[in-house]
Amino acid sequence: MERRNNSKHELITEDMIQSYCNIFGIDVESVTEGVLKAMEDSMQLNKEKRVYARHPYALPDPESYANGRQKTRVKSEDSPEKRKTIWAKSHKEMIDKLYNFYYTDEQTFEVIFEKMCEFHEEYHIVRPKTIREYRKEYERFFKDDPIAKTDIQLITVSGLSMFLMRAHQKTTKKDLENGYNVIEKHRHQAIKGIINKVYNYANQYMDISCVNPLDTRAIDYNMFPHYDADRLEHDGYSSEDIHKLLEYFDSLEHPTIPQLAVGAIFETLARNSEIRALRFCDFHFDAPQPYVRICGMACGSTRENRVKKDSSRGMRNIAITPRLKRIYDIGKEISWSDEYIFPKDIHYVTESDKKDNNICVSMQSVQRALMHMCKKTGIKYYSPHQIRFYGAMAMMNETCDIYATANLLGHSTLAMTKKYSDKLNSSRVYAGPLLA
Repeated sequence: MERRNNSKHELITEDMIQSYCNIFGIDVESVTEGVLKAMEDSMQLNKEKRVYARHPYALPDPESYANGRQKTRVKSEDSPEKRKTIWAKSHKEMIDKLYNFYYTDEQTFEVIFEKMCEFHEEYHIVRPKTIREYRKEYERFFKDDPIAKTDIQLITVSGLSMFLMRAHQKTTKKDLENGYNVIEKHRHQAIKGIINKVYNYANQYMDISCVNPLDTRAIDYNMFPHYDADRLEHDGYSSEDIHKLLEYFDSLEHPTIPQLAVGAIFETLARNSEIRALRFCDFHFDAPQPYVRICGMACGSTRENRVKKDSSRGMRNIAITPRLKRIYDIGKEISWSDEYIFPKDIHYVTESDKKDNNICVSMQSVQRALMHMCKKTGIKYYSPHQIRFYGAMAMMNETCDIYATANLLGHSTLAMTKKYSDKLNSSRVYAGPLLA
């Protein structure tokens, strides 16, 4: 077998070799000199294409270097009207020097990612929360990886495949608890999303002509195992847990605003963001059957008519129960806002918050309130959304009516509701809808 000499291949790192072995299921020692040369030739060819695309002058014939050093000219950085000479002893050296002249670190993946985030923040293309999610995923998967320092036009299909293999092995405690040593599907999609956005920004706003390796469809994603957390057996609140939490809530003589918000989630099965944005005017007691309108308003938005831009934005009316009536009365008494039932602590509200209509209680406050209730009742904490999940499953189990469940949850299509019906475990006993 041909022996490998890594010192000959400056562009090939040990991480690249290891990722190549992981993809094809071979030992590191099995990688031959020919494989390394093919990998380096591919990277060098990409550099050469970029140089020819930018360099306006003729380059010496590769065979002419046998007679000694050759030269070419480039525009001087100090005086654009002048030209300076670049000498090289080989064609490869000439390409490397010209590449370093025309392309700087400004076109690496990490630099373009940061520019893309700043651009999105400045022009409000996406929400600030989305930018934070981009940065969080980048910190986890991209920051310490060789791909971050790589010129975006030099990232090949094989190089991206190696990166994806490394990324899929960066598991969390949650992944290991689920019995997997690879990441979940949600993270897999987030990685692809960041790559697509970086390449789109480079092409549209930085005038960098580059091909997204993901667009070539040459990557076999079956090589990168991941699991779908949504398809795992659900382990959330049980019927006994729900009744313990409701008993504790009813026993509170002076509930706080976040605790009232948790109680409203029990009664309406609304999303956390919908509950936080509830207004006093959403309660209609003068109707023959009193109801509260859940309208999915985006709290904290200067455009008050903005609803969630996804498939689950339906408005619906929920009957007002005695417990929900109590929540309304207490909220009317302790809320400092004339509009919102669940505002944040007035000591933390700034003039900017009032101007931007950002005065609703935070999602973290609601989560902490539920966490405190779980601790007091001695049950395991799950997110507030799991209350909604329990209610949906209980209603599906009780009525087997997917249309009524979709209407209760505010789903505009049955595709979302079908996920609950697919997860329904017949071996688990549900006490029935919380609204019954």
